[in-house]
Amino acid sequence: MSESMETASARSVQMQMGSSASVQRLILARHAQTESNVLRVLDSALPGPKLTPEGIRQAKALAERLASRDVEAVFSSPAARARETADFVAESHGVPVSVVPGIQELSVGDWHGSSRDVDRNEFRDMYRRWLSGCQDLRAPGGESASEVIQRFVEVLQGVVSRAWTGDVVLVTHGGALRLAVAHLAVNIDGSFAQAHPVGNTGIVELEYEEGVWRCVEWCGVELPPSDRSAAEGSSRMQVYEYPSGTDRQGPNC
Repeated sequence: MSESMETASARSVQMQMGSSASVQRLILARHAQTESNVLRVLDSALPGPKLTPEGIRQAKALAERLASRDVEAVFSSPAARARETADFVAESHGVPVSVVPGIQELSVGDWHGSSRDVDRNEFRDMYRRWLSGCQDLRAPGGESASEVIQRFVEVLQGVVSRAWTGDVVLVTHGGALRLAVAHLAVNIDGSFAQAHPVGNTGIVELEYEEGVWRCVEWCGVELPPSDRSAAEGSSRMQVYEYPSGTDRQGPNC
């Protein structure tokens, strides 16, 4: 069902001059559960693990949630877990899955494969610093936030350049997704993204109109369409519990 990565990449980044100014809706969905999620393993290398039986159930449920939407296209990261999740969504709408490099998970480098608390805490601290603005910091042997954001945003810009008339689904990963949305959306910032993780098959919806990106829904909660400060007023969200002793303001870069 999945197209080749090369073909999908070429299609997704094709820029069309004179695109329609109508609102476009992108549905960013995190992949379903894997064994690494269950075991709390830092896992970012491709192709990565496949879905667990529970993950398959979650992916089917995601497809059911989106069944009433006018989905015109489905894109997926190259990771096996994303492609499996995307297949269920695409099948319910009779469209192919286009696999695109660029929306895969951020590379955790030397921390890959580790479930040690010390490594997980170091990654958590690095991610928090990224969302506080220190985007040029680099995970040991891995990527910087700036690199992740650049490749992710290039894909999103390529997708909307094609002026779809229906909804577009992109199955991706929680870490990369939050970095990109915090960077793009005028009503989301890093502190909001840090406080509101996206669970397996969680959905973040974006609208794009005349060069402006807005986050209209975050994991089932509608957000106001105004500036970044407005999102901080959403009290219905479940706030992320910071580890004891964590500096919520983030350290200096």
